[in-house]
Amino acid sequence: MIRRLGPFFLAALTLLLSCPLHAQMQAFGRIVGQLRVLRGDAPGRRILVELQHRGAAMGSEYADAQGHFAFLNLPGGEYYVIVHDEAYLPVDERVNVNPDVNPYTLVLMRRLTLTWGTY
Repeated sequence: MIRRLGPFFLAALTLLLSCPLHAQMQAFGRIVGQLRVLRGDAPGRRILVELQHRGAAMGSEYADAQGHFAFLNLPGGEYYVIVHDEAYLPVDERVNVNPDVNPYTLVLMRRLTLTWGTY
C-alpha cells in the first residue's frame, strides 16, 4: 500500500514545495516620480506625496526639494499618487504599475492663487 501512495505523495510534496517558490517569483513594480510646478521648476521644499490603491492608503513619502519621490515593491495594478499641499492645488494622478516596466510619473502642480476681497 505504501508503494501505491508513493507517486501521489511525491506529487503532493512537489506541489506543496513549489507554492512558496511561486510566491517568491511574483514580480513587483515601482513608481518613481518628480513634482514640478507648471513653469518646470522643482517645488524647492519637501512635499508629502501619498499613494492609494483601491481606495486604501498604501503609504506616503516626502518628495525632496527637487521634487523626487519613489514607491517601491508594488504589486501590479492601478494606483493614485496624491499631493495635497497648502501652497498648491490638489493633484490626484492615476498610475498603472506593470511589474515588467518601471513607470516614471511626472506630476505637475499649480500654485494656489489667493484672492482677498469682500463679496
